[in-house]
Amino acid sequence: MKRLLVTFFTVLVLAGSAGAGYVQQFEKVEPAVWRLYVMGGGGDLFFLCSSWALGAEVEAAVVRDKSTLVTAGHCAAIAEALGVEYRVTRDGKTFYEAKLKHTAMTATINQGFSREDLLKVIRAGKWSPRQFSFITFSGEDWAILEIGVDGPRLVPDARTPKIGTDLLMVGYPGGVAKMGTQGVFGTPSLFLPGEPWNGYFGYFLPSLGGSSGSPVVDAASGRVIAIHVIGFVGSDIGGGTPIKLLVDGLEKLAKK
Repeated sequence: MKRLLVTFFTVLVLAGSAGAGYVQQFEKVEPAVWRLYVMGGGGDLFFLCSSWALGAEVEAAVVRDKSTLVTAGHCAAIAEALGVEYRVTRDGKTFYEAKLKHTAMTATINQGFSREDLLKVIRAGKWSPRQFSFITFSGEDWAILEIGVDGPRLVPDARTPKIGTDLLMVGYPGGVAKMGTQGVFGTPSLFLPGEPWNGYFGYFLPSLGGSSGSPVVDAASGRVIAIHVIGFVGSDIGGGTPIKLLVDGLEKLAKK
């Protein structure tokens, strides 16, 4: 029998710096967001990241089905480096097997470190990809997984928001609860030279380790504009993969 090694709650908690007024949008986004776990030895489940169901409106044959989840590429890259299986859940009770369809990011364990070092960090939880000094990430930070169940889905928007646009995000910070946060769009291009996330969207949205993979949503339209992938310790500044990178990548996959 599998043991679940992360305590969770089912309540949706709203927090953040933006004003109230987007309760209906939170309620639309929340059902499409999933917890992503990896299965370790002995059937133990370790919480990894957040993920969300991609709407069929994307014009790419590779995702014209009812069971595509989007997450951060670094989450899938780490799972692939560990060689573990994926499980997903919405309610923390019923778990489904998930299979990786594609990750645009890879993770290499640097010399002098081992798979066990990586496992220790995953078991501890509350990690961020910029904290992995012994991992080298490369590529674009997005991935898609396949599951065998249908459910609510979110529509992506490949346009760049204007600075000051109200945003919301729903995910599983720390894996302990499904939380909604509110904030604003800050920049279309983060300055992180030498890092994979250089040029990604920047915004003010509270997040923690485990928030990676969450949908970052235009609060007015309800469409996903980014995949949350990084946070900055001691601040509410975050960074996300622009949805255009995901859409363009899926279109290339569909042509192969």
